[in-house]
Amino acid sequence: MSTFTERLLLMGMGGFAVAQDTVRDLMDDLVRRGEMSREDAHGLARDLEERGRREREELSDMIRTQITGMIERADIATKSDIRSLEERLDDLEKKLSM
Repeated sequence: MSTFTERLLLMGMGGFAVAQDTVRDLMDDLVRRGEMSREDAHGLARDLEERGRREREELSDMIRTQITGMIERADIATKSDIRSLEERLDDLEKKLSM
């Protein structure tokens, strides 16, 4: 994975951590003030965590798709392309050594 992509994902995860802390503080405040029960706060936290997980997966898929498209458009050899060429070279070397 490229350094740019790694930094992008780390920024997203950092933003998520900050948002998660902020939401947790807000829910704790609502529970202290009696505007939300502890059980409702836990349920909401689970729902938000699940939604965050799904959104991170969607973002990761989107980034992967974009990078794959950029590599294809740039006409850069992939690991699979190189492996295929190595196998062909091995076969040719074997045929030549016979």
